[in-house]
Parts: sequence; structure tokens; C-alpha cells
Amino acid sequence: MVLSTTWPQVLAWRLRRQFVDPVSGPDAVSVVRRLAGVQAQVASSAELAVAVRRADPRPGEIGEALWLDRTLVKTWTARGTLHLVPSDELPAYAAVLGSFRNWEKAAWQRGHGVTAEEVTAILEAVPKALEGHVLTRDELVEAVIETTRDVHLRQALTSGWGALLKPLSFLGELCYGPPREGRVTFVSPRDWVPGGASAPLSRDEG
Repeated sequence: MVLSTTWPQVLAWRLRRQFVDPVSGPDAVSVVRRLAGVQAQVASSAELAVAVRRADPRPGEIGEALWLDRTLVKTWTARGTLHLVPSDELPAYAAVLGSFRNWEKAAWQRGHGVTAEEVTAILEAVPKALEGHVLTRDELVEAVIETTRDVHLRQALTSGWGALLKPLSFLGELCYGPPREGRVTFVSPRDWVPGGASAPLSRDEG
């Protein structure tokens, strides 16, 4: 038996597969949840990706969810790129991403110009620096250097695309805070997420 389809049927099927019906949910958080995160390397692209999946999109709803309601979190997840994820699902993302631990590999450390000891120092210093604070990248770097007394970390932490901060994101210890005068900021999910972000789920729980 041979089935035939029309191009409109093919296109309609592809739109449904991408959840562009739009029937994905009553709000932005529901759309992000259904898509298992929305890439947010470019903020406007993330807003568009959600809007086309909403029957009645509302300008500014992503910003409200991120910075006012805090029901969405912006952080590094899949492929080490920035994504929006529901705040209450952050422990599940950390359970998966934190299990890879590629930053413990010698090749990763050589590629980023740091030693195993320096990586450990960063992982310990950043959560302490962010506790109760909203810090720009420069402020966070200075706080880490003040704690570790390792000035070499300034170059490592300020170069590239935040590669040395991504492990903190994968472990659920860091996420983006509200922009300040055009600059990004970082916060601790424990402080930022309503009710406080819980510890990452175990593999069995995930």
C-alpha cells in the first residue's frame, strides 16, 4: 500500500513536530518546559521561539518570567550554550549535566589553560562569592581572585565564552541574573530561584 501526501500535509506535520501549532501551552514557561529548554544565545531569538508557539504571545513575558517572577532561568545547558529552562526543573538539568564532569579531564584543563587545582579552586570560590550577591562577570572574577589569591585566574576567567564558569552552571551553582547597565550578571540559584533551588537530583531520581 502506497500512501501519498501533499506538501501542505508535510509542512503541517513538521510544524506539529516542532510544536508550532501553536498549542504548546498557556504561558511562556509551559512552552519552554515542553521544548526541554529554549536556546538563548540571542535573547530576541529565544523570545521569538516562544512567541511562535503561543496562541496569544505577549511582549515582555520572557523578561518578566526571568527577572520578575523568576519562573525561568537563563543558564548554560545543552552543548554548553545558553538556554532558558523552567526554574523548578533546574535540579534535573544539573543532575544530568553535572554527571559529565569533563572539566576533570586533563585535555579540557590544558585547552583552557588551567590546572586541576585551579579548577577545584574556582568550583569552591564561585558559590561563596555569589552567596547573597548579584555580580557582574568582572566583579565575580575579582571575588574569585581575592579568595584564591591566584591572579592567573583573571586571564582564564575573562577570556573566551565563559568556559570556566560553565561547570558551575552544569552543577547548578550559577545562573544569569538581571542585566545591569548593559552587562550580564550572575547569581546563585539558591538565592535567585523562588524557594531556593534544591540540590541536583540523583541519577535514580532523574
